[in-house]
Amino acid sequence: MIPVEPPIGENNQDIPHFVSKSVKYASYFQLVILCCSALTHSSMVTGAVSVSMSSIEKAFKLSNIYVVMVLTVYNIFLGLASIPVSYLAKNNKQFFLNLGMLSISIGGCIFILPVFLKSQPKMANILVRTYLCGENVSSRPVTESHYQALYVVIMYIGYAVIGVGSVPLFTTAIRYIIETFEKSKSPLLISIYFLCQVMGTMLVFLSSKLILRVPLHPWIKRDPHEVPDQDKWVGAYWLIYLIGSIVLLLLMLLNICVNQFIKKHSRVKTISVLSFKN
Repeated sequence: MIPVEPPIGENNQDIPHFVSKSVKYASYFQLVILCCSALTHSSMVTGAVSVSMSSIEKAFKLSNIYVVMVLTVYNIFLGLASIPVSYLAKNNKQFFLNLGMLSISIGGCIFILPVFLKSQPKMANILVRTYLCGENVSSRPVTESHYQALYVVIMYIGYAVIGVGSVPLFTTAIRYIIETFEKSKSPLLISIYFLCQVMGTMLVFLSSKLILRVPLHPWIKRDPHEVPDQDKWVGAYWLIYLIGSIVLLLLMLLNICVNQFIKKHSRVKTISVLSFKN
């Protein structure tokens, strides 16, 4: 009989070692995704509001207190969702991290929705009248204050969704780092993770002047004499949220792919180790 050589990994640990390295590198790549998510999140939550406050006030003729309240709404929903999300995410960290990224992305899109409603008066009028009917005040004429109320409510809803979606990035991500990487490296990796959040805010401050030079509604013809240096100029602050939402959505999809890769190779590693023991 011709002797048949056993496959690599059956009499040695070549396959488990190779798979182990693949999973290790994939885990570090997943950490990079989380750091990018933290950077994008901070740029949308703290950085964007700070640089956009004046533009939002001018665009919707709102008092400063209404704009500042979006951060209060964010913090309230962040706090309310922290305990249940932290408890539920114990055994399914990646699912809740992906869900958090998706929620922040959706919340960012909701927050900038008033910009597009303002450029489409007919649609805004329909929504306002629907809102008034629900409040049993349909007989009242639609005034600018009703539009303002609608815009403020939509912005608050957007930041409420962002607040809920932010919970996994503050709790689950830290638990993931602690449980996935060596104890000696965890403090450094957590520090890098939080540093990315600070860098996100700085990134928005550095790029805001360039972004806010774009008019609020670039697709609408405007007075050619209006320039960014004028006090009445309103910049396209919504671009920060739109870019952030798209980036987070892409990061979520990438994280799903990496997580599937890790699961698949972890199963291969387990099977290879069991075969070696047998």
